[in-house]
Amino acid sequence: MKRSLLLIAGVLWCAAVTAERFYVKADGTNSNAFIATSWEKACNNLQSVIDVANRGDEIWVAKGIYSVTSRTAPFVIDKGVHIYGGFPVTGNPDMNSRNPQTQETVLSGRLSSASACHILAILSADGNVILDGFIFQDANGDSSASTTIRGIDIPGNNGGGIYVFNSSVIAARLTFRNIQVTGKGAAVYEEIPAGMDAGNYNSCLFADNTAGYGGVYSHKALTTYNASADTERPLMFINCTFFGNKVTEEGGGDILYYEKTQGEKNRNVSPQFLNCIIYSDRSEYERGHIINGNNLSIVDYKDIGFANVLTDYYTESEGLGSNPLTVNVRTGATKEDIKLDANYSPLQGSWAVNRGNTEYLHRSASNISTDITGASRIRLGYPDLGAFETLNKGVLQLLEDHSVQLPYGDVLKITNDAWTDDVSFKFGSSYTGGIEYIKLEANNSTARAVRAGGKDITISATVEDDNWGPAYGEYTVSTVKRVISISKTLTETGTTFEVLFNNMLIDDLVRNKDYSVTADISKLNNTPSVLHVQFLNTIASVNYAFAEGKDNFQQLFWLIHPTDNQGKEYGGNNPEEYGYAEIENTGFTGKLAREMGEDPGRYRYTIGTLSHSNYPVVFPTYIDRFFEITKCNPRMVNWPVRITLLEGQKLSQAILWDEKDQEIKQPLAWGVNGKIIEGIFHFENGNAVPQDLVTPYKILFTPSDTARYTVAEKNVTVSYIRGTALLKNITVVPGAPLSPAFDPLVFTYVTRVAINEASIRISVDIDAVTARLDPNLLSDVGSKNVALGENKFYINVVSLKDATIKTQYTVYVLRGDPVEGNGIENITVGGLKVYPTVTDETIYIETVEGNVPEVRVYNLTGKLLLNARQNSINLSSYPNGLYFLQADGKTIKVVKK
Repeated sequence: MKRSLLLIAGVLWCAAVTAERFYVKADGTNSNAFIATSWEKACNNLQSVIDVANRGDEIWVAKGIYSVTSRTAPFVIDKGVHIYGGFPVTGNPDMNSRNPQTQETVLSGRLSSASACHILAILSADGNVILDGFIFQDANGDSSASTTIRGIDIPGNNGGGIYVFNSSVIAARLTFRNIQVTGKGAAVYEEIPAGMDAGNYNSCLFADNTAGYGGVYSHKALTTYNASADTERPLMFINCTFFGNKVTEEGGGDILYYEKTQGEKNRNVSPQFLNCIIYSDRSEYERGHIINGNNLSIVDYKDIGFANVLTDYYTESEGLGSNPLTVNVRTGATKEDIKLDANYSPLQGSWAVNRGNTEYLHRSASNISTDITGASRIRLGYPDLGAFETLNKGVLQLLEDHSVQLPYGDVLKITNDAWTDDVSFKFGSSYTGGIEYIKLEANNSTARAVRAGGKDITISATVEDDNWGPAYGEYTVSTVKRVISISKTLTETGTTFEVLFNNMLIDDLVRNKDYSVTADISKLNNTPSVLHVQFLNTIASVNYAFAEGKDNFQQLFWLIHPTDNQGKEYGGNNPEEYGYAEIENTGFTGKLAREMGEDPGRYRYTIGTLSHSNYPVVFPTYIDRFFEITKCNPRMVNWPVRITLLEGQKLSQAILWDEKDQEIKQPLAWGVNGKIIEGIFHFENGNAVPQDLVTPYKILFTPSDTARYTVAEKNVTVSYIRGTALLKNITVVPGAPLSPAFDPLVFTYVTRVAINEASIRISVDIDAVTARLDPNLLSDVGSKNVALGENKFYINVVSLKDATIKTQYTVYVLRGDPVEGNGIENITVGGLKVYPTVTDETIYIETVEGNVPEVRVYNLTGKLLLNARQNSINLSSYPNGLYFLQADGKTIKVVKK
């Protein structure tokens, strides 16, 4: 026996250090995963092979479609296995035979009647999980199908392609397409601690995926401790193509969404996009931001790296951050610029060709240097951007900073865009005839218009590099006359005005000689017009053009304008309402006035007390400026910072708490100058029933006086959803049915057993997910001898979510046989007689005095069912059960069966 034990230990030790390789075929005839160690014995059940594999083992999967079995049963990986797809279905293929694009190995979420919420779940794996060469498609996740797998709660609406929990993933040559979730991360949802390596994706394609938040990827910190520096790998996308991914919620992040990311040195929240194509395939007004998030306590856009990226998004306005780390990023690209075929591979002339950086290939944790098809990455000097490598040549682009119509004297900067410093580039120009009007030296990138009115000139460039094609962007420059501008100057005492020429070259400008004109405006109403200027200098007339126009002047009026930004909030103090003179002078006094009124609105200015000693003050009516009194914005003192409610309750039933953790009974808000603003708190959607602690809800403060005050709003999340403690059913055997019929929110019941019965069994049905029976308080459940007379039994339920929430149900057991007839007992109490009729279920009430009494009928919960003065009650419409009848000062129990 001792010898056998030693032999077993040796076998186990060998298995731990020697990696196995398993084989999977969709049409394989073998269903035993343990013997699937060759293509000949390939297993037809992928999950079975994953289950028998150990950390470090390889799984080779042949071309085919591998589907999940139900909406809530994805493929599951809980160990560091290495899985490769894209193998042919015939022969004995090796790694050199793989092509994930032509030999599609599909992990599908499509089912016969619906689509799965998740295709793959990676849960607490004990090492790096490697995925290479698979297509994930056709998942559709929503919150109605959440599940628990191996003790881990998985929301149904997050991570349609891959749901990653407490695991590190290295991925290469994957495709995610046509995946939809209503929550976060259509392709991948990743929830990992701060010290763990984030996902690493090389040569992957993400196309036409949709989520509420994170059209491709969503990351959440599993823990909130601070990781030490350089202990984890940031989220990284290398040579990936993102096309047509989107979100349905505002602020969702078309590509990436961060949720509750914390940790002072948490580097896995600083993603890097290297050698990537990011294209929305939507207009600027339809797309969102590339990256967004909730509770980004540490993420700084300055830590987000975009290098050698081609995108139609814009840096500032569409989510690359206010100052991200960017190197060679081309923003605002059009579909013609990106130029991809139907399979998302760059065509000849695409800006993606040859624009990659070779150094970034070595940052891939998968250590591959091939594209999604297996082709070599460096084929013409530099890698292409995105998931596909081509044999196309890169195309140089010419850029210019000014119009191709070059005004006399202006300099045109001609630059090129090759995204690399290693391309040999040479400028050139060809002329269509005439004298040389533009000087353009070879290898120089500037040209200056030295004379206007010449022939058009074509500027081009050539590339002296085998890996690049001819430059495109060749354009023609026309030299045109410079259109000058003028300024007017008036003096208080003079009778002339001057027209001075601006933006003329200093060599050509001779002030007050060749280019000025004067006119007499001594009469009050004389308003001369400048229509044309005759140039006296020949060169000036060749190089300059004067735009004809008309300027009117009135010298003897002081035109007063209100200054900008004069206004206030309702209830605020009036600002000093000054104006300025059109002719610069300080010789006027007084202040502007405005129309009377203190309610919000627009008030016209009036002259008020403005005056001048020499000239009348004129208010220019053509200046449409107003004094604006705006609604006052409430200054909230006690905004709710969290809300709590019971499970199943609506938001309108929630309890609001302030930052001092005190319940808010009444909103407290101030207007300007300390005025109290009355109003109420309410939710934008008070009927919503929260399901999680993440979704933000908009709470509004609506003032009682909405004419003077604005509605304030804030987003809050549910901090605590209190559980419930309810039964699902109670039965008593033997015995009559409970009265009233069981309802989880009714807590007192009555039943009757035959007088000869010695014992009963009370059975309960409870939702074990939300509540439990309290063994210390529970009594009389099961078999119990019932003594003569009335017996009372208690059933106690405790919430699993909140142990302070308890519910007690009471069951009364009456002994005796039921009354014959219609089931209503004859009762006599203190002279008051209550007796039934057999035919129509009516009871009659007879008092001692023989009068018609005031009758009230209550059900077992105390609800008033009848309040009338009558001596008969028809119970035909009442359900069977116990009722309390009050009449003539007496209370009587009436049992209808």
